[in-house]
Amino acid sequence: VRNYITEYPVKLTKPFGIAVDDEGFLYVSDFANDVVLKINQYNLIVQQFGYKGIGEGALLGPKYIALDKNKNLYVVDSGNQRINKYNSEGNFLFSFQKTEDGNLLSPEGIFIDQDKIYVCDSKLHKVMLYDTSGNHLSSLGMDILEKPYDISVDNLGRLLVLCEQKIWAYEIDNKLWYPIEAPGNRLEKGISLITDLEDNVLLTDFNQSRLLVLSLERQRYSNLYVNVERVFPQKFPNIFLTVKVEKDDFSIPIGLDVSNFSVYENGKYINNVSTRYTPAKNDISDLIIIYDNNEEMKKHTQEIKLLLNQWMSEKDSGTNVGLVSFREGVPFLEKDLKSTRLQILDALENNNYSSRTDIGNALKFSISHMLSRFSKKSIVLLTNSHETGNDFKDFLIDDSINFASNNDIPVYIVNFNRGNLQTILENISTSTGGEFYQARTRSDLKDLIKKIEKQRGNEIVLSYESRAVSRFHEEPIEISLEVNYSGMKGFTKTIYYPVK
Repeated sequence: VRNYITEYPVKLTKPFGIAVDDEGFLYVSDFANDVVLKINQYNLIVQQFGYKGIGEGALLGPKYIALDKNKNLYVVDSGNQRINKYNSEGNFLFSFQKTEDGNLLSPEGIFIDQDKIYVCDSKLHKVMLYDTSGNHLSSLGMDILEKPYDISVDNLGRLLVLCEQKIWAYEIDNKLWYPIEAPGNRLEKGISLITDLEDNVLLTDFNQSRLLVLSLERQRYSNLYVNVERVFPQKFPNIFLTVKVEKDDFSIPIGLDVSNFSVYENGKYINNVSTRYTPAKNDISDLIIIYDNNEEMKKHTQEIKLLLNQWMSEKDSGTNVGLVSFREGVPFLEKDLKSTRLQILDALENNNYSSRTDIGNALKFSISHMLSRFSKKSIVLLTNSHETGNDFKDFLIDDSINFASNNDIPVYIVNFNRGNLQTILENISTSTGGEFYQARTRSDLKDLIKKIEKQRGNEIVLSYESRAVSRFHEEPIEISLEVNYSGMKGFTKTIYYPVK
């Protein structure tokens, strides 16, 4: 994936909507700079549509975009609550916003089909239908849709409307609405929807940072959600994959083994796949302890030292422990993984307390530090839930939860007081599969490390010897993974670059 950064006249800042014409030009709306940019195959910006403002042809926060058969560009001008139309030369033609009983309030997704323009409005809770001259023709979905964000059409000719937590199908000829059940309860905030050449429906969930792919019933893999969490190609041609498999209800299938998996590289079946490293990964525990060294934590130093001393004395030899703290809000690796008991205690003894901490950044830093390691991973945060005004400012609460959950890393919270962040921290621990401990009320706190060591991760490790060839180690190798389990199926793809 290339990063389009050519300045024309400003750097692409907050890309939102995209469209591609039949000549291969890419159109990208820039929400922050209030323009739409046209980019050629050399990654050069060759044209600009609109400018910041409220007048004719101006834009404020352009979102979704679409092209008609004559290469006219339609832009959802969210700030001005209207749709702007430009010709292929970049000239403004007109705008429209009328509905049957007023104006658009929050226009979102736009789709053009047979000279008809469909526009979702998340506040009016319906879809408006216009002709290419901007005349309002009718509205759809009243009393059915709730916060519609995007719209498309599938190969069956049905309109597909993505709402915040549901997808609806509409059969135009029969005037029939019904929900698409495949996503189950996975959606938190659906934002974008499109169909591809293989008749799959692709949609994005903004809150969960997740892309979902839906297929037709006769060819679908919708019973199981399969994801390759990480590829370890460092010992190429020996390849290791960590894989997560879930049912529609988010439960984990029991008893998965190598017979449930089929692996292909560049379309060729791999017949020497093994899961023998799955237990080994669970036996290697990486644990980072985050010490929230805000100034109010000084009073708990001795209590924490006694707790850490007990944990480090009783941990298994396969458990690697590191310590992270803050230096004026910036997370700092005091002691790396595989540190000894005395090294951890010395680091705590010599720690300088900070007036500013940032728990969000510390979680991001700690997770990132462990990601490349072949291990079961956990985080323990020692805190008093005291708010310093900087926590979760750059790396938000939802970002922290999603980053940990998506990488199968539970976050355990040990709280030595009852500060303003307690409710937030309780939510983080529960949402990531960890646990919240109130330090002075939990007699089992001394056994936390043993409990973490006994936990089994949800990831399965697949290993095999690759037979694929990558010229100069610069061509990607594609992995296709199929899972079959008790009549249910799942499928995913990923790529990796072999290490030289």
